Amino acid sequence: MTVADVNHDHKQDLVIFDSPTDGSPGTVFVLLGKGDGTFESEKKFGISSFPSVVAFGDFDGDGHLDMVVANTGNTDPLAPASLLTLKGNGDGTFQKAGAIFAGSLPFSGSDSLKLRDQQAAC
Repeated sequence: MTVADVNHDHKQDLVIFDSPTDGSPGTVFVLLGKGDGTFESEKKFGISSFPSVVAFGDFDGDGHLDMVVANTGNTDPLAPASLLTLKGNGDGTFQKAGAIFAGSLPFSGSDSLKLRDQQAAC
């Protein structure tokens, strides 16, 4: 679970992901905050199975938070893995997930994903 303002209303929203153990696709749930400690009904976004971590950033420069999901593919820590992106629409919804990396990465047990500006790192 993570917290982010995914719809630009200056209220914190909850983002929770489901990692099914039966091999079925995972789901990201977005609950938009009302600002009074309650949340709207969840919005669901399908992703590949076994998401392990979610992070946010404006990856395409449009001013909306986009989501990146580290996905292990299954419970084997050296199984094929991917980083999935879901482009944010700015209203708390996201477009269909697209893979930006596929390979063998030890995501199992990871509890964070660090993002940085590549140009700033040069």
